[in-house]
Amino acid sequence: MEHMRIRWINLFMLVALLAVMLPFGAFQASAAPDAQGQDPCPGNLLANPGFEGGSRKTESIGTSLSSAVADGWYPWLLRGDERNNREPEYKLEDTNLSQTRFRAHSGRYSQKWFTTWGTHTAGIYQQVSVTPGTPLTFSIWSQVYTGQADGFDGVVFRSDPKEDGKYRVWVGIDPTGAVPAGVGAPPPDSVIWSEPDIHYDDWVQHSISAVAQGNSVTVYVKGQPEFSVKHNDSFWDDGCLVPDSSLRAAPGKAAPTPAPSANTSAAQPTPAAPVAPAPAPAVVAPVTAPAGGAADFAIPNGHFYTQAANSQGGYRVVDNDQAKMWTEFQRLGGVPVVGYPISQVFVYDTFPTQVFQKLALQWRPEMNMAVPMNLFDLMSQLGRDPQLKENRQVPLPLVGFDQPGDTFPTIVKNRQALMDAYPAIKAAYFAAGDPVTVYGLPTSKVEDMGNHYALRTQRAVFQQWKENVPWAKAGEVTVANGGDIAKEQGIFPATATTPEALAQ
Repeated sequence: MEHMRIRWINLFMLVALLAVMLPFGAFQASAAPDAQGQDPCPGNLLANPGFEGGSRKTESIGTSLSSAVADGWYPWLLRGDERNNREPEYKLEDTNLSQTRFRAHSGRYSQKWFTTWGTHTAGIYQQVSVTPGTPLTFSIWSQVYTGQADGFDGVVFRSDPKEDGKYRVWVGIDPTGAVPAGVGAPPPDSVIWSEPDIHYDDWVQHSISAVAQGNSVTVYVKGQPEFSVKHNDSFWDDGCLVPDSSLRAAPGKAAPTPAPSANTSAAQPTPAAPVAPAPAPAVVAPVTAPAGGAADFAIPNGHFYTQAANSQGGYRVVDNDQAKMWTEFQRLGGVPVVGYPISQVFVYDTFPTQVFQKLALQWRPEMNMAVPMNLFDLMSQLGRDPQLKENRQVPLPLVGFDQPGDTFPTIVKNRQALMDAYPAIKAAYFAAGDPVTVYGLPTSKVEDMGNHYALRTQRAVFQQWKENVPWAKAGEVTVANGGDIAKEQGIFPATATTPEALAQ
């Protein structure tokens, strides 16, 4: 096995060396021919579709000084703060200058944008002149690298399978040809978008179709991570815009997303792709409460809880073909750590999800386990911080705390040190055994809230009480019901949080 590994590495280095020796003009401005030598996009209407035809700095139109966008394309982005919807940096990824050759789908370059320890809503667009009434299909390849950890395996960087940024991508087409009002403005409402896709470390082709309503159309791509992890990078290559006669009977129809490309070379290792979540389970038999009026009781493959259902029934926590929520609920500490269930299992951002009083668990099939959601990060990204501070005494998250160049272990150490002056809170945090998995990292300083001290983490809020309260004595530390707070904020659909009625 070792000699095979050396052979692959040597082949990788040889291909990279040959690529460096090629002159710039040897790279085509369009997508490279396929394995049969055919142009994969004959009649392409896009300028510089393969991002090989040069780039320019874009500060004159409103981006930061460090950004560069491929010629023929323009950036768009939303502006938030240092953590949420931060302006990304745009650059052409030059795979001749790194060992990550697979970051280009073909040729030497791909268009990249990214934020470090921040989310973004951003992309690029291109306006193209067409004949009114022309049916068109736009497609482009994307690849995403995301996560808290660097994920370097000695050859390439791969996304963190435990702490990813939930990075979603879309493609769009505006049949009216409209463009954003400027950098900082969103695409117009007339854009027809594809369904969002989450897929990491492999090239995936996305497409969308529409019939031109004027003398031009505008094609868009969008990247939007949900969580502000260390790496939120997307790469784009080989765009294609062509007439599509099959659409004449169905204007505005969205074309299906093709399967990921199988055309990867030995020099372009393909990391394992996440497994798609299972479909929702079939309707199951209603639950009948046992005699005696127990508040919770065993059911096949799990347990049924009525405690948080306001006498309206309850919620089952079970293992089935969709997710092993009962197993994971117990593994993570059961009711004392996770709380009673306050939702059924439902799909949120493509993953089976169940909300409990304290935590919300998402089943990750590629990991064969459930992972607590970053509930308080999510509420922050949805703009709920002022409400959380005023109504729930949740501290505001820190901005600019982590320093450029900090490694993940350094970030963990520095953020956990925020608890050093409050040993009771620190002890409660570390009582989880693996607190980064259960509660996430601290995202605020410990703040004096009057009758208690509070620490915000990605997934929970710790409260050390200064005085006796009905649920705790002075000096005790409790964990706020983050799931209840998210439910109160309307984060999850009402159909998911409605209790299941017991059979009569």
